[in-house]
Amino acid sequence: MISEIKGKISRSGSNLTDRLEDKLTGDFFGALRYLPFEQGLKRILQQVKFAEEKNQNEWLTLLDLQSGYKLDYKFWPKHSKGEIDLILEFDDLLVGIEVKYKSGISSEDDVEVEKVIEYKDSLHQLSKYSHILEERAGNRKCYLIFLAPFAIQHQVQQKLNVTYEISPAVKMGYTIWEDLHTALIWMTKTAQPGAQRLVLTDAKELLEVKGLKRFSGFANFTASYEIQHTPYIYETDKVLPSSAWSWPEMQSSEEDQPYVYSTY
Repeated sequence: MISEIKGKISRSGSNLTDRLEDKLTGDFFGALRYLPFEQGLKRILQQVKFAEEKNQNEWLTLLDLQSGYKLDYKFWPKHSKGEIDLILEFDDLLVGIEVKYKSGISSEDDVEVEKVIEYKDSLHQLSKYSHILEERAGNRKCYLIFLAPFAIQHQVQQKLNVTYEISPAVKMGYTIWEDLHTALIWMTKTAQPGAQRLVLTDAKELLEVKGLKRFSGFANFTASYEIQHTPYIYETDKVLPSSAWSWPEMQSSEEDQPYVYSTY
């Protein structure tokens, strides 16, 4: 709904395929804003990880100071350098969240440039967004959060200060959709009946429909078979000589030609 209100999706829905990330952003965070901070968004933001322990501790402390509806949700605020998917404005804290779903970073610097370009001049999406937040923050603590599926997030995280940099006034944090889904599982179990449980359940099921959850094992396996903790004994009338267990060796000078090792 939020993505349509903000004009990210056309009235006919003809550009919906190209706006899947915007739709996900609006649906997920648009639902959470109906809850007091401590009942929904706080636990989500607690999943964000920082490289330095002091930044992690400061982040968690700042989240503990927030409550109720004392924040503004700014979806895709306009700026000449681009639109951050979501900016959360608290009295003493500014948080920008860049969301990815199917695609990676939308703009990067020239790969042929050997040195990292200063964030103010960089074309890298996160560099530009850190500059936007720096200008907007004033005296507030400032954070930029990159939210994506694991494969995308991990790749972007590894390149920080290698191919791009962010403003020194902005602390960079990362989290993945799969961790948010895991958090929502536990949040729904302890949620109060009514609005809180409905919103959190919808958010959890939305991520499941999108395939943004991790495999959690066979905890829900309902078969009644008992596991026998006894060794399996293999019996045969034929005793194979040890020489029969070895594959023949083959010498090859071609790198792409398959070969096997002898087992003895």
